[in-house]
Amino acid sequence: EDDELLGDTTLWVNGRKTDWYAGGDKRIKIAPTVQLRSGTNRITVWTVDNRGLDTRRTFTVNTEAPSTADADAP
Repeated sequence: EDDELLGDTTLWVNGRKTDWYAGGDKRIKIAPTVQLRSGTNRITVWTVDNRGLDTRRTFTVNTEAPSTADADAP
């Protein structure tokens, strides 16, 4: 959420861009499904607003075996 309009949002998994979401509103809701590899995984959500200011949030997910993580799962 931003006090101005959001530009675009990209999702990166282990250094690879996997999704892109268009902006144009003050809030964006995403529900990606990402493929995780065994071991440590890094997921970054990168959003840029209409003024060019960016925000990044990075999450680390550790797994024992390859799996699919659903962002809507509790």
